[in-house]
Amino acid sequence: MIPSRPASLDVWLPRLAVGLLAMAFITGGGSMDRSWGDVATQLLALPVIVLAVMRLLQPPVARSRWIVLAIAALGPATVAAQWLLGTTASPWATERALYAWLPPVAAFLAALAVPFPSRRLGLQWLAGLACASLVLACLQLAAPQDSLLNPFPDLKPMFTGLFANPNHQGTALAIGAVLLLSGATASPREEQGRWVAMRYVRIALGVLLLLALPFTGSRAMVLIGAAAVIALPLVGGWLGRKWRHRHGRRQVLVLGGAGLAGLVLVLWIAMGWMRVDRMEQGRSVMAAATTALAVEAMPAGIGAGAFVPWFDAHIPEPMLQYNYINHAHNEYLQWWLEGGVAGLAWSLLLLAGFIWACPRPDARGHRPDAAWVGSWLGVACLLAHSVVDYPMRTPALATAGAWMAAVAIASRLRQRQRRKTEQARPDPSPSVPVSPRP
Repeated sequence: MIPSRPASLDVWLPRLAVGLLAMAFITGGGSMDRSWGDVATQLLALPVIVLAVMRLLQPPVARSRWIVLAIAALGPATVAAQWLLGTTASPWATERALYAWLPPVAAFLAALAVPFPSRRLGLQWLAGLACASLVLACLQLAAPQDSLLNPFPDLKPMFTGLFANPNHQGTALAIGAVLLLSGATASPREEQGRWVAMRYVRIALGVLLLLALPFTGSRAMVLIGAAAVIALPLVGGWLGRKWRHRHGRRQVLVLGGAGLAGLVLVLWIAMGWMRVDRMEQGRSVMAAATTALAVEAMPAGIGAGAFVPWFDAHIPEPMLQYNYINHAHNEYLQWWLEGGVAGLAWSLLLLAGFIWACPRPDARGHRPDAAWVGSWLGVACLLAHSVVDYPMRTPALATAGAWMAAVAIASRLRQRQRRKTEQARPDPSPSVPVSPRP
């Protein structure tokens, strides 16, 4: 008996989607798009996109889903238009940039199409891969540069794990930490009794990932990771009225104050001995130069992937001291420079969608589920780090960010649908006329 199309999609799409996440994370730690792993990930993304689109277009298709898909398609559509119309300074680089969009687009569509347990499974895989990257980074400290433990033998390993840049390793560790710590607070109803016994293991691993952040040397990620952990109880609704009523306001203040004091102490100690990247001193100059070039390149932009040749031809004099500049170290400015008006619109829509997908309690006052909270905070870490670096230029973090963004959006849409259903449901209690009191 041949299974039906919906049944086949429900079986194969989650498997391929999780495999895509694993492959992108393991092989996509660099930002140059030159390895066989990037090509394999892009090829695997093609069937995932096809299956996800087939699943999403099964009737009935809500209007909100069409809006989300249209906004998500703006980025790759802009790159495709630049390549096809020839409005780019480097057609070859724009073509490579178009291929680089395949894994994150596939992850985003797949996370929207698969059921909730598969979305949660993808988040668990991301947290586990972050832990694996930490273990690999510890092993790299005692290994030579040409060791098999170094996935990028051209670069000296500096606690990088699966990544070429220690800053991106810090981003992965922060994402893994918030996913683990938020998942540790999941209720038995959410987890269906599977991982409740692993609650303390999750907490321990999350704290371990946070403590490893200073070893990456990324000051930005230490601050962002600490801020995400501080925001976790607030975003998750753990300090709402019901939680305070159950545990007491005094206990909430004591625990919150102790946690904040501990984080401040750790940050103060860590920031004192962490290295200062030489590129950090030139980020302000680079941002000003990128902004000026973006204004000159309006409205079409220079083309996706064309930053290096364009910036080399227009490099400001203060930046001549640096040997090689491959990115603007600010994702939003680089999108503006490469995409023009469309790139600027994409940045604004991305931030607007992030704000819209913020976790919030439902109509009954119940706090949002742990997967929603962890995904949203993981995207927050990625977006915040993008102000001073280029984490989304790596296939691993771009794919992970797309999956987490889709989980947050899907949770928000599901909550809205439930609220509409409850509002449309008639009141089951019979109306009894009340006679006036004598």
